[in-house]
Amino acid sequence: MKHVENSSRRACSNGPGNPSLMSAIRVHLLAAALAAAAAPALADTIYKYERGDGSVVYSDTPVRDARLVERFSVAQAMAQPPRPAAPEAQRPAAPAGDRVARLDAADAEVRAAQQAVDAAKTRLGQGSEPLPGERVGIGGGRSRLTQDYFARQQGLEEELVRANARLEAAYRRRNDAR
Repeated sequence: MKHVENSSRRACSNGPGNPSLMSAIRVHLLAAALAAAAAPALADTIYKYERGDGSVVYSDTPVRDARLVERFSVAQAMAQPPRPAAPEAQRPAAPAGDRVARLDAADAEVRAAQQAVDAAKTRLGQGSEPLPGERVGIGGGRSRLTQDYFARQQGLEEELVRANARLEAAYRRRNDAR
């Protein structure tokens, strides 16, 4: 995959005075699509360029005759369910030399948990737009969201709550290791 061009330059508005909302949604959707295409890679970089004529180009390689606007780091965290911490009485006493290894492991767990929170926030933000089939017409040119949309939103919010709980537990384990 070399690059994807967005030559659509008409203004979108999702309300009075909000022309940038649809543009921001398009950016996030495109970034998600590019991230999904790069799924086999554990980490990748996507670049946003603007050409002289105002068109926007997203690419994973440099684009000639274009100005670099933004760089996105796409990383996939290996999601693992949080492990319950052993009560203090059941924890074996570790030698003093093992303290550094425990702190390193605790720091790695905090970083992984933070990545999971960031990924959940991204999915929640990108998932706010209804998917095909999640909106039904009610007449007069109007529509409403279906229960599927609200169930998907609730699932995304619950994922974020679980990721935050995992992060808090990782912070507690790291503080205990200190």
